[in-house]
Amino acid sequence: MSDDEIEIIRSEEEFQRQNKLIGSLQIENKRLNLVEKQLQKEIEQLNLKFKNLESDKVIKQVELKNWKAQLETNFKRSEMLNMQYEITLKDVQKKADKQRAYILQLEQQLQEQKNTKEKEKLIQELKQQTHLLSQQILEKEEMHKENQEQMKIQLEEAKKRIGQEQSISIQIKEQLIQLENENKQQNEKILNLINENGIQRKEKENLQQQLEQMQLEIQNLSIQIGLTESEYQETQNKTKKFIEELHQQQQYKLIGQQQKLEEINNEMNIKRQEMNDLKMENQKLQDELKETQDQKLLLIQNGEENQKLQQQVKQYEQANIIQKNYTTQLEQKDIKQLQEIQNLKKKIFELDKKQMTYCKEKQTFIQTLGEFQTQMDDSQICKKKQDNLIQNLQRELFEKEKERENLLLINQSLQDQIKEIKNSNVQLNNIIQNYGQMNNGILDQNQKQNQQVNYKKEAALYKKQIDEILNWSKTKINELQSALDEIYNQNLEKTFQMFNSLISTKMKNVMEKQKIKEQIDHFLINVEVELLRKQIILIHHFNED
Repeated sequence: MSDDEIEIIRSEEEFQRQNKLIGSLQIENKRLNLVEKQLQKEIEQLNLKFKNLESDKVIKQVELKNWKAQLETNFKRSEMLNMQYEITLKDVQKKADKQRAYILQLEQQLQEQKNTKEKEKLIQELKQQTHLLSQQILEKEEMHKENQEQMKIQLEEAKKRIGQEQSISIQIKEQLIQLENENKQQNEKILNLINENGIQRKEKENLQQQLEQMQLEIQNLSIQIGLTESEYQETQNKTKKFIEELHQQQQYKLIGQQQKLEEINNEMNIKRQEMNDLKMENQKLQDELKETQDQKLLLIQNGEENQKLQQQVKQYEQANIIQKNYTTQLEQKDIKQLQEIQNLKKKIFELDKKQMTYCKEKQTFIQTLGEFQTQMDDSQICKKKQDNLIQNLQRELFEKEKERENLLLINQSLQDQIKEIKNSNVQLNNIIQNYGQMNNGILDQNQKQNQQVNYKKEAALYKKQIDEILNWSKTKINELQSALDEIYNQNLEKTFQMFNSLISTKMKNVMEKQKIKEQIDHFLINVEVELLRKQIILIHHFNED
């Protein structure tokens, strides 16, 4: 066998090898199509998640509006009750002044009309009153014990709440540490992308040089083979198109990398915002701890007020003793006018009963007023907190909208990459077909003209060109595959889980605030009933007068 025949056999083997490579490229094309389908499925799943987030957003906005309306109505109702209470308090003070004036008149009549027998009856009545007062003192002591037990229970509840809030603050600190670690990872990703961008620029320059060499080699081949001007123009146009397409692909890749950098910057901004939100929540928890401490101080003050009430009762007993001594002195001096003083005694007894009931009602009324004012202050504080919570939820919804827009941009970039993969596959198939046709044409011309030397050179050149194209296609396919794997491995489900956990914690806080609001409503209803009941009793007494 001659060298030419051996070379022909080698060229045929080379063509078979190239056909095998073409088959492997087709298999790779099928695999890329499967990857494209998987990406489309993931995109559909992301769209479903976006729809669910939007529906949750609408539901939360409606709930926030209803909640705000209820708070406003309750606040207006409490203001109306406060106004009614002030009006009734003024009426009670006026009626109390009238009773005092009437009692002074009766005392003057007693000084004018004195009788020993009536004074004895008054002494017995005073003894009965002291017995009643002792019973009332025992009842108040029992009430004081009950109040102390309630105060102990409230202190235990406050301690439990402090422990819960401390555990929540620890969780927030752990979340802050996690966010800082994620921020470091994002910075490392940015550095890697910058390095990849420089490597791709170098690859672009190398490809540019290779394409210029290919263009020169094609010109030499056209001169050696003796192609016509039209065929030479066609090959030159194809090479120009190929060069333009390569430039476009490089530009698309640069644009994709810039988009990735922007997405990473957006994610870092979101993480920073989340860190700020967690710091705000930590500050809120510290404020709530201060409020619980203030509540403890209020409970201690209530205990001191109970002690003051006991001292007042003792002073009242001393006043009764002084009154007994005064009656004994009156018994020694006066022995006249039994009938008039009996009538006056009945009136005094009735007035004393009314005065006692009035004092009791006044004290209870003052206590309810103090409690009502404290509850009003607490309700205003709760309203401010709830307004702040509503604003925070609105901010979170706005951030969720930003995240949804970022995910839509990611979806669009994935679709663009899929289109690029399809276009690159079509271009590779076209290039392979064109080079196969050119190789077949070269074989026919070599068989006809028997130019074995030129054939060897041309075959070697085309072999190099095809190997370069195949290597380039493999590298591009591997780069696209690695990019798709990176996109697939971004763990979007973890981010969604994190957002869901944040939303669940916020909703728990909202439910706790709702319970506090219901307790305030219940207290306001009880105060309204108590005011109505006391108003009826007071009107009844003064109508009798």
